[in-house]
Amino acid sequence: MKKNYNFIIGLALVFIFGGVSVFGQSSHYLDFDGSNDYVKYFDDGTLGRMDGATDYTIEAWIYPIDGRVAEYDRVLQRYYSFKITMWDGNNDGNVEDWYFSVSDGSGSFSHFNTQGDATLTLDAWNHIAIINNSSDGSLKLYVNGIDVTQTGGYANMNLRASAGTDNLYIGQKGNGASYFGGYIDEVRLKNTAESIGNLNTSKYGNQYSSDANTACLFHLNNGGYYAINAVNDVKANLGSSTEGDSGEPTWRAWSYVAGQHLPLAHEWIYAISQEWANGGNWGGGLPTSTSDVIIPDGSAQFPDIANSVSATCNNFMIEDNVTVFVRDGGDLTVSGAATVIGALAIYGDVTLNGELITEGGNGNIYIYSDFWYAGSLIHTTSGIGAVIQVYMEGYDDASGNGFHLYSSPVDNYEIWGSNLKPTLGQDDLFYWDESAGDAGMWINYHDGSGGVGFTHLTDGKGYLCSYKNTQHKNILGTMNVDNITFSNMTADHNKWHLLGNPFASALDWSKGSWAVIDVSTPQIYDEDNGDFFPISDGGYNNIIPSAQGFFVQVTDASNTITIPTDARVHSDKVWYKNSNNYENTLCLKLSGGNDSYNSQTTIVFDQTSSNGYDIEYDSHKILGSSPAPKIYTVLNNNENFATNHIPPSEQEILIPTNIKVFSDGEYTIDVKINTIESEGNTYLEDLKTGIITNLSLTDTYTFQANEQDAADRFILHFNSATGISKIDNNNYIHIYANNQRIYLNSKKTMDGDLMIYDMGGKLVYTNHIENSNMQSIPVNNLRGVFMVQFIETNQVSTQKVIIQ
Repeated sequence: MKKNYNFIIGLALVFIFGGVSVFGQSSHYLDFDGSNDYVKYFDDGTLGRMDGATDYTIEAWIYPIDGRVAEYDRVLQRYYSFKITMWDGNNDGNVEDWYFSVSDGSGSFSHFNTQGDATLTLDAWNHIAIINNSSDGSLKLYVNGIDVTQTGGYANMNLRASAGTDNLYIGQKGNGASYFGGYIDEVRLKNTAESIGNLNTSKYGNQYSSDANTACLFHLNNGGYYAINAVNDVKANLGSSTEGDSGEPTWRAWSYVAGQHLPLAHEWIYAISQEWANGGNWGGGLPTSTSDVIIPDGSAQFPDIANSVSATCNNFMIEDNVTVFVRDGGDLTVSGAATVIGALAIYGDVTLNGELITEGGNGNIYIYSDFWYAGSLIHTTSGIGAVIQVYMEGYDDASGNGFHLYSSPVDNYEIWGSNLKPTLGQDDLFYWDESAGDAGMWINYHDGSGGVGFTHLTDGKGYLCSYKNTQHKNILGTMNVDNITFSNMTADHNKWHLLGNPFASALDWSKGSWAVIDVSTPQIYDEDNGDFFPISDGGYNNIIPSAQGFFVQVTDASNTITIPTDARVHSDKVWYKNSNNYENTLCLKLSGGNDSYNSQTTIVFDQTSSNGYDIEYDSHKILGSSPAPKIYTVLNNNENFATNHIPPSEQEILIPTNIKVFSDGEYTIDVKINTIESEGNTYLEDLKTGIITNLSLTDTYTFQANEQDAADRFILHFNSATGISKIDNNNYIHIYANNQRIYLNSKKTMDGDLMIYDMGGKLVYTNHIENSNMQSIPVNNLRGVFMVQFIETNQVSTQKVIIQ
């Protein structure tokens, strides 16, 4: 059955004065039972715009229900001014006609009839209009844009000039009689004679709008209880209480019963193709962001929102036996309510800003994914079910590929009986327990005794899984749409916790209200590269894909992180593939050996950071047990970093950079990002070979490495990083010492003699240097304070150094 709005808090009315409008969305109509239902608007002066009108247009959409509507029922009446009345013209018991009347105020009315005995269609929407035109001296009646005025026509008839404070009634006479039986929507009164061609007389179109000639406009939508006089900002007096009270009509939302849905909607008619973007497939033309859209039951072919198509609409209904496809690369945005009675198949991006109404346990919503794409849904309505497909590559025994960090996008997902349940002996499913310590951080679903270690996937938690075969996992359940907060996570051992994206769309770490206290930047496991990477690192754009698990580290046991719904975004990331650039950043990638994995480390010069570990900026390196080669930077206290934010300096900055490889062979360090602003160059020094590579001029360094090599193989050299100020001395060569080495660094090619003197003036070392911008000189036998001098033609550079 269709889910209706079954409550009423009042009548949302819209008034216009001086060209200003306030209006709602055309998502409802009113259902009048023919017994005691009506709407009463107490005149507050706005109706005075109709007093004595010599030109006017009165229109409404009505749906008379056979057997409920009776002769002389009122559609609309302003007492002793004008009225629209139902009429059984052929006396067959079926009220299929109507007439319009104008009063002089005495109780006597002049009646204006239609031609024929059945101008209306029962059990269907009909547009009726009265247009009084003083310039051509006519008063005409219309149904669905057709002139149905009685043969011979009528001369124009001015409205009563002294209507005063007469109230306006919708659905009854005004004295407790003549109640209308059926539906009414979109009632509008204007003090101008419109052309019938300018009115929306077709059921295909948008809800009415106001202009300077509109006296009042009733959208008859649920959700509001007052009207605004746009000039004086005065609340109107409306009679409304609770649905079911005497004199209260019922709000009706969209219905998939044929013909009962809203009259003003663009309807899919499949005239040419399945293309949503082809206007010829729509009654009323191609929908826009203000259009209400209906895909009716019985459509011969279903609409398809193709790649690169951005479809928009206001309210949206998919009726029974219909499927709408949003393809990979296509997107749909619905600003109003969305009702899915049929099915919505999502391969691309769907945003539903209003209420989502569905039927069935899975909500008839299907979100698909594959190796190259992942369907994405952003909505706000709780309690909505869906089938969410997750693509998982099978585990490869030879390479060790096929582990996934997964998080459930549905609430409290039960593992037993689902296709996430791992088969003993060939599949794995673990959660991470930071407090377990030596007992084992990874807790297996199979507890070793034939039972299970845990039964459900906790919302917002991450899990490690692998499956023998590549497959699509279909997850059925209620989608998560609320913020999820974790507080006071344990800090007993390594302080890492495995959380996850609990939504059916991606998350952006740089957006929304994450409310993070003493929790690090998330790190994800990149399956392509076989390593962990901070999502703020070069190439990851702060994006956490849907259903992606991620690690965070806490500083102590007092901490908080909120995974917020307002950080949800659409993203094309599927277990990570992308690139990006960052300011004042150097990102190095290590690859090679016997596999295709890679690792990276990032250094960012940031004046708001410190030389230590800044949890809001930095990420420790997760070395783990994956076979990927590792590259990371090291602080003096031997902390390993995947991302290291440090303050800029006018002096030379040296950062130890370690690697770890798991097979002998050739490796390459590539510059993935280099946006460092500097007065000098950036160099990578290989302590094993003595080779110094200028990373400001080249993006690659290739070398041989063995599994037994010491990790502390490289040093990064930065000269006046980020260019905060130029070094103010007479040297054009930077001279400094580190680790029993003296370094000379120059923008220009050096050609001259190096002299090292002790503090007594004794020459202890000399060497000739040429054709080099960066030179490293080992001085293993020297300890203490020395004066270093480099002499070239017409240039001498001198620097005191300490060799330890």
